[in-house]
Amino acid sequence: VAYMSPEQVQGKAVDQRSDLFSLGTVLYELISGRTPFKRDTDAATMHAIVSEIPEPLARFKSGVPVDLDRLVSKLLQKEVAHRYQTASDLLADLKRLRQDISGGISTPPRASRKVIAVLPFENSGTPEQAYFVDGISDEIVSRLGQLGDLRVIAHSSSLQYKNTTKRIKEIGQELGASYLLQGSIRWDTSSTPHRFRISTKLVQVADETYTWTASYDRVLDQVFAVQSEIAEKVAEALGVALLGGPKKSLHPSGMTTNLEAYDLYLKATECYPHSIAPEDIRKAIDLYGQAIELDPEFAAAHVRFGRAQVALYFFFDRNESLLFKAREAIDRGLALAPDLVDGQVALGYYYYQGKRDYEQALSHFKVALKAQPNNSSALSALGFISRRRGEWKESIAAIDRVLLIDPRSPVLHANQAISYSICGHYDKALALINRAILLQPDWADHYNTKTLIILHGTGDMAKAVETFQEAAKMVSVAQCVRDLPTLEVFSAYCGGAEQALKRLEVVDGRTVDFLLFKGYLNWRLDRPEAAEGYFDGVCVTLTQVAEQNPNDGYALSRLGLAWAFRNDKTNALAWAERACELTPVELDALVGADYVMYLSIVCVLTGEHEKAIDHLERLRTIPSSSVSGMLRTMPLLNPLRSNPRFAALAAQPDFFLPLS
Repeated sequence: VAYMSPEQVQGKAVDQRSDLFSLGTVLYELISGRTPFKRDTDAATMHAIVSEIPEPLARFKSGVPVDLDRLVSKLLQKEVAHRYQTASDLLADLKRLRQDISGGISTPPRASRKVIAVLPFENSGTPEQAYFVDGISDEIVSRLGQLGDLRVIAHSSSLQYKNTTKRIKEIGQELGASYLLQGSIRWDTSSTPHRFRISTKLVQVADETYTWTASYDRVLDQVFAVQSEIAEKVAEALGVALLGGPKKSLHPSGMTTNLEAYDLYLKATECYPHSIAPEDIRKAIDLYGQAIELDPEFAAAHVRFGRAQVALYFFFDRNESLLFKAREAIDRGLALAPDLVDGQVALGYYYYQGKRDYEQALSHFKVALKAQPNNSSALSALGFISRRRGEWKESIAAIDRVLLIDPRSPVLHANQAISYSICGHYDKALALINRAILLQPDWADHYNTKTLIILHGTGDMAKAVETFQEAAKMVSVAQCVRDLPTLEVFSAYCGGAEQALKRLEVVDGRTVDFLLFKGYLNWRLDRPEAAEGYFDGVCVTLTQVAEQNPNDGYALSRLGLAWAFRNDKTNALAWAERACELTPVELDALVGADYVMYLSIVCVLTGEHEKAIDHLERLRTIPSSSVSGMLRTMPLLNPLRSNPRFAALAAQPDFFLPLS
């Protein structure tokens, strides 16, 4: 079973390309020592063959030439058309690769580095102390991140092994780590000040032997020194060098000696950046603020406070005052601790998410990475900025590299799924979003993303509804509705627009979207008065938003759509065009294309059919969400279907960007 091709598993017709997939499985096993899709049961194995992406060969074998890695990856493509088509083609590439290697001109293998994961420390205290224990292991990850010769698995991936019963080898294999740092903390609250005992052990995954062990019995206010000492001892045990030479310490700058402030800081970190839910970001802002009140010199709290303000602005609230507060806090933190890496990361996000100044953002992220090469926040930002700039190949390659450091991040998998989908690689996109759902099954956004990928790639409404049925086992299905295409799926899932109206709910405080969706469903049901009332609510609310934040493209595009439903052509076109002018595709390839799509819908609603097709034709020449599957299924485009230009557009093959 482990050697079957996806089409064989699904009972579809097979040809020589199925055999080439199976050969790819054998080659993968020859190189890595393991089959790419084998799981505990045949059913799980077959699901993996159809839905999951093999782990990179570099996780299991050092020195694999990049060209050989690409060759195996091409053999294991889910989509038959993207594989080698004949054995002759494969043979030619193998011969060429052998000749290149013998001539010394093959693409060099990726640099081999030791890989370590810091597992969540065991807590022998009360459950209320768990966040403090997690914070200690997180801080050790940050210290180890300064080691240039070591790849450090991100805390967000390691944290998923809290209270695990899995064996060392299994964890190491899943994380791609050759070493695991384990620890436990015991508390003694019978004396003042309180004491704690940390026991640590560094385990080599290959043979599960201990490379180094140590115990630390200290008073609570020595926790910062212990974190640095553990990191330094691990570095010595692994024989890796500190960036900046042996005299450079792994002791952090910008921390506090006020344990109550540090306690609040750790509680805040549990909220953000570990979560981007709006209520968590706001709670983090409050907790960071309380920490700063207790210790105004707490530089790390200042920069995290600023970064949380930027996140709130970027994801949920385009109020410019948030950016002002953010910059003030970040500057204060860097004034207190100029070498604080987190400060450079926060400034990078300020320019990237707040000001859309990508060059400035990149300069700060590069400063952070020079000091801390394993910083996954900075590394992922490089990939996301490339995507905004329309550098899709570079973006996908960058996020693939980050996934080596953060292999169990559902957010990274979901974002990478979006990129692959927009570039026309739907099988890969589905495999990635399925992985995100597996890692975080209770996050509604993942089901929204999977639904859009299905609509983009195939336009298969039945399959899209199945995704909502899948979501219903874990979340309130209404939370999966974030846009008009998924609203259509929700309506089909509910059994019609009437039932969907009853089940809609406000998601993440986005009342405007709720009103827009209610208006749209009433419009579909031919209830003009009811629809008009909801659209009026959208227009009033978003007009106020636009007056306060005239650069909020998200608000302007939806304001244009609401006016279009209200049959106000002048306002509709003015606002929708303004959103595209503020955020052109050239400035933001990801969101800018969405605003052009909204403008095309506004043109349809206002009778400007030829202009709508002009915009859609432009979108069909670049990576965007305007693909044949979406064009076939979006009811708002029905007035265009008799137009020969639109029919020709919808019949075109989807934009496909080769990535190798």
